[in-house]
Amino acid sequence: MVNKNNIQRNARFHFWTNRTFIKIMRCFIFIAMCFYARQFQLLIELTQNQEASMTTLSNIVQGNSSLLPEEKMRKILHFSEIIHSKNNEEGNLVNQHKQLRYMRDYAKIHSLASNYSVDILIVGSKNQTELPETQFRTWASHMSARYFVVATELDSFEPDCQQTMTTTKIKDEVRYCKIRNKTDNKLTRTFNRHYARMEWLYNKKSPSGWLCAQKRFGYTLAKMLEVYDERNENGIDFPDYLVLADDDTYLDMEVFTTEFLTIPIQQRTETPEKMLTPPPDVPIVYAGCRVRHPVHESKHTFAYGGFGTYFSRGAIQRMTIPLHCGNEDKRRNDGSFQELTFEEEACRRMQPGQDTIGELYYYKPGMSIGELMLAYTKQEPHFCLHSDWFVSYFVQYYNVSRHTITQPQFKDNWRWDDKMAQVSHDRLHTMDDALGESSDIFQTHDGNCKINGAKCDVRAKVCHRADVAIMERVFADKQEQAARLSLRVPINTSTP
Repeated sequence: MVNKNNIQRNARFHFWTNRTFIKIMRCFIFIAMCFYARQFQLLIELTQNQEASMTTLSNIVQGNSSLLPEEKMRKILHFSEIIHSKNNEEGNLVNQHKQLRYMRDYAKIHSLASNYSVDILIVGSKNQTELPETQFRTWASHMSARYFVVATELDSFEPDCQQTMTTTKIKDEVRYCKIRNKTDNKLTRTFNRHYARMEWLYNKKSPSGWLCAQKRFGYTLAKMLEVYDERNENGIDFPDYLVLADDDTYLDMEVFTTEFLTIPIQQRTETPEKMLTPPPDVPIVYAGCRVRHPVHESKHTFAYGGFGTYFSRGAIQRMTIPLHCGNEDKRRNDGSFQELTFEEEACRRMQPGQDTIGELYYYKPGMSIGELMLAYTKQEPHFCLHSDWFVSYFVQYYNVSRHTITQPQFKDNWRWDDKMAQVSHDRLHTMDDALGESSDIFQTHDGNCKINGAKCDVRAKVCHRADVAIMERVFADKQEQAARLSLRVPINTSTP
């Protein structure tokens, strides 16, 4: 017979056991919920902090934050403050070291906010400082822009050139370059023939200012290379790209960063030097607009400076490599295989009769291309070159940029570069416009070369002769376009 007391006792035991178990489980569940709730809260706080940090970094990089001391904020760098000191005065040297220290500190901040670094070097005038100031706060405020450096005539080694350039001196210089500068070199004869005519020169706002400015582009570029040159121990890293432009140049930095940095790096192949648009470690130089001579006259091209010249990190590095031409032992023991190949090709121009513009006279063993350009601009008594010719000459004839790429598959679209496969110095690449059209000037203006002044709009990749109003309008339109795209709102891009 079953004991009723045992049954009742067992029932009460199971009842209290189940109840205790439920309570314990509830406690575990409650503790788990609290734990995960806290983790979720921490995750939200971490995300918010990261977003706030990135916003802060973004503001700092774009010069919109007061969270850092003024000496560490993004700012316009004046060329003479970071490059050289006038008369080697102690005060200027101290200021130069201060500016270089700022550049090192700011580079660290910038690297936290952007994966890319684009340095912008503007050659302008002391009489229109509002132009580079507008560039700085519009298109050059992009996250990828690291340093924004402005050089005017005050930063030149000849700051008084314009004041001392009389009408007689202008006529004498033009006469020498067009008539008296006799040469057997075909390219130099082409330079002489196309050098500034007096009628053309006097249509300029300031003929003396134009003549003095021609040396300034090469000089400015060469001195900027000294900042990066590892031999000077400034501690300034090479940028992914260096942009050399006028003070009335407008560049779509978002498009430039995407096309020349983001996509090439993401799509990098095992042979990046063969990519149509390679990553920045491949030495390559682009012209926003490229000018070419008739083939029968000269197989030579040069950048139209107002649309910018764009040097990849690999190209800048080549321009700072010491050249030991004529010293075979030194060359065999100096540099990597790639540098030796570059040096051997560059040294071919250092043979008597091969130096087209007479640069061999200024060469000293161990000079880099940048140092040779600097010596030429400072010592050549008659600078019979337009600034664009001078820079493009060294880019192409000294193997600074890789050779242009042929695209024979596009047989219906004649391209200059497809005909230049056997021309060793065809090394200046052209930046296609937003529609993929090659940007060249020959008999017509094509691609970017068509976009001047008021024609500059939201669709332009790069344009020239942009005043303050144009820069501000285009920048505002591009920001509005970006906002609408993020909201997927249809955009009316039709021409009114």
